[in-house]
Amino acid sequence: MGFKSYEEYSKSKEKILQYLLEMRQPLEKIGLNSRSKILQEICERLRNDTFKVMVLGEFKRGKSTFVNALLGENILPAKMPPCTAVITEVKYGESPKAILHYNDSKKEPMEINIKDIGKYIVIKEESEPTLEKKVYKKLEVLYPLALCKNNVEIIDSPGLNENEMRQHIVEDYIGRLDAGILVLSCRQFFSKSEQNFLEEYTSENMPVLSKENLFIVANFFDAIEEEEEEIQDIKQRKDLYLGKIFAKQKIHQFYFLAAKQSLDAKASKNAKALAKSGLPEIEKALENFLAQDRGKIKIARAVRESKSVLREGLNHYPSFIATLKQDMVVLEQKQEEIRPRLEKLRAAKQELGSLVEVHGQALLQDIGKAYRALIDILVEQCYAYIQTYKAKTSYAKTKKYVEEIQEALKDKTQEIIQSWKKGILQPIFDQKQEKLTELLENRAKEFVSQVENLRSFVSGVPSAPKDSQTSIEDVSVLSKILGGAGGLILAGVGGSLLGSTFGIVEVLKNCWREMILIAVYIPLFWSNPIVLFGMFVFTLVYGLPDIKGAKENIEMSIKQKIWEGYTQGLQSSMGKAQSELEEKISAKFAQMQQAIEMGLQLMIDDISGQLKKALEERRSRQSEIEKITREMEESRKCLILLEEKLEEEYEKAVC
Repeated sequence: MGFKSYEEYSKSKEKILQYLLEMRQPLEKIGLNSRSKILQEICERLRNDTFKVMVLGEFKRGKSTFVNALLGENILPAKMPPCTAVITEVKYGESPKAILHYNDSKKEPMEINIKDIGKYIVIKEESEPTLEKKVYKKLEVLYPLALCKNNVEIIDSPGLNENEMRQHIVEDYIGRLDAGILVLSCRQFFSKSEQNFLEEYTSENMPVLSKENLFIVANFFDAIEEEEEEIQDIKQRKDLYLGKIFAKQKIHQFYFLAAKQSLDAKASKNAKALAKSGLPEIEKALENFLAQDRGKIKIARAVRESKSVLREGLNHYPSFIATLKQDMVVLEQKQEEIRPRLEKLRAAKQELGSLVEVHGQALLQDIGKAYRALIDILVEQCYAYIQTYKAKTSYAKTKKYVEEIQEALKDKTQEIIQSWKKGILQPIFDQKQEKLTELLENRAKEFVSQVENLRSFVSGVPSAPKDSQTSIEDVSVLSKILGGAGGLILAGVGGSLLGSTFGIVEVLKNCWREMILIAVYIPLFWSNPIVLFGMFVFTLVYGLPDIKGAKENIEMSIKQKIWEGYTQGLQSSMGKAQSELEEKISAKFAQMQQAIEMGLQLMIDDISGQLKKALEERRSRQSEIEKITREMEESRKCLILLEEKLEEEYEKAVC
């Protein structure tokens, strides 16, 4: 069923936040303070969670005008011929404000006059774009927009024509988008590059967007609204192209829009013109989608993670009560005896964490070899390609001739990289993932066995036998370990790719997918001829008068110069690309290592914390053991009741 509005979602969220806060005290009563802190962190994340909506599209598709129409005011530069150079995040603020964030993280963000945005984020035609783009990472705009007041962030991206921007989208937003709005133009509907973008970003192995969270908006509808044949043609092309990309599944989130008309109508408060522009329909559909579909997933994720913590608490109540009933002298003696065993567990925890680090280094070595192989493949295949390429433009029109070959070489480069990704890179990740998961699972079983034996020693109660009917996911020891803490740490990974019934296994898989995307996009960016050539084209064009001879010789000379620029660019960028790749993959493995070590540490803390709490109770209330036991039973019942309430909210959200 889901939620019908943001208000319903907010009410459900507030109830769950209250239930999670109430769970903390019953956990702390039996010494599970670390579990209580995890609940607090889940609360903070749910409270601060936002709906991230990215507006995508090529240059001059009206993306910024569309965002301005949502705002109801000309805030972002849209009329100027040059394009914006940075990503813009629009968030709620009581008063309009603009903040620039530098690429250099050491520099403090700078607040600017909201009327001066264009001075900072617009690339001037006479400037070298790659120089200006290096200054700022993003622009943050705070605005009293009703849509954003419901925890919605609108992200306006520069053109998809630019490969560097694709890299930023992957690095900063992959798995964190709740919806993508692809803005196309009725004047030039669904270009080849736009089709390629969708195929690439919705691929089965490495999805950034999906059919479910993608809105397609055909802008400039006012230019064709009187042409019924053209409208039908666009609808047919939409079904044809999307049918290929989404395996012939129709996408229903498709809308016509006149963004400029929408903006003018909002500014003049012309309700009739606004309705005709198509914007209200898009706004309503977006609200319904975010509240119903994405709100459902956010609530479900918080409930799943919380229930994992809660179940651990309930499982520990019997052992805590059994520990509490033992003689205080016996407990003090056990406290001394378990210290060396706890140290062994901590050492085993470090060893398991080191396994992740070692396999991460091994993966980097294999990726390094694959990357060097990619360079060799590019050199070999692109050289043969450029030699035989027949340009449509005459070599006499030097600049256009060079640009045509350059564009063809770029397309060939990307084609080779896509093949390399599927044939070489993907198998490397698959093999490493399978091997590491199997190894960690076996070591984790040994660790958990030691923990259960130690817990039985402390409580004096034998470990419960395994339930043979337990599901495959529950049987996974690694899932059990990560479910306590790793689910929280890795929750941002692949968030938009997961349904409401996701488990920790799926989260880990998406963590690997994110690493594959990083590994793909770094070489893709650094091997892009558009980036590599830079000012080389200028030098080439104005150096041509020195080239003499037959037509074939001149063409080969031009191609040779293009080839020299291409290979020089590849070689010079290899070191930087390799360094960035290692840094980002290492960060992902550090994240996995942190998740595993935290999950293991929680198990250690459970034992030491419970024994410490039991001794505190015995020392302070030695004559009230029966009363304490009754209190513990009441706390256990309280947790069970809270679990039932959580389940009710979960059912409301997902059923």
